[in-house]
Amino acid sequence: MARTVELLLDEELDAEVRRVWAVLEAAGLPSQSLHPHESNRPHLTLGVANELVAGGEAELGRALRRLPLRLRLDGLVVFGGRRRTLAWLVTPSPGLVDLHAGVAQALAAYAPAPSPQHLPGRWTPHVTLAARLEPQERAAALDALDGLRAVEGSATGARSYDTSTRSVTPLV
Repeated sequence: MARTVELLLDEELDAEVRRVWAVLEAAGLPSQSLHPHESNRPHLTLGVANELVAGGEAELGRALRRLPLRLRLDGLVVFGGRRRTLAWLVTPSPGLVDLHAGVAQALAAYAPAPSPQHLPGRWTPHVTLAARLEPQERAAALDALDGLRAVEGSATGARSYDTSTRSVTPLV
């Protein structure tokens, strides 16, 4: 079981990410558009923990009061390992870095064992485009998205996703 803390994108930025998902799907490649669960939507994960203890959601809500926050998606990244992921990088603006630090602080106080890869200094802000790519699919996906331009918009809300119940809880 895990609980995430995710930023949600404004309508225009959400639509642009979904457009990119559709480009990958049309090319016959893995894409987040193929993820069938109703909770699937473009987002930026700020943190992950095994659980939130009492008071955690309220403290996260206080840390997230800085929303809305401007975001810039620019550039692609492939995360390695067994399950390769293609993502759109989010520029770590001072406002985003501060917001992330506040969320990390709240998780440190209210969540046992926060994910090390989401800690300040180790976190790579991104929006996932495709997961579980094979090596030949990675190359094809990068070709399909050649010329992808930077886009700007805002994070307008936040939620927590519970992986065991596959349910979301609004945080802001």
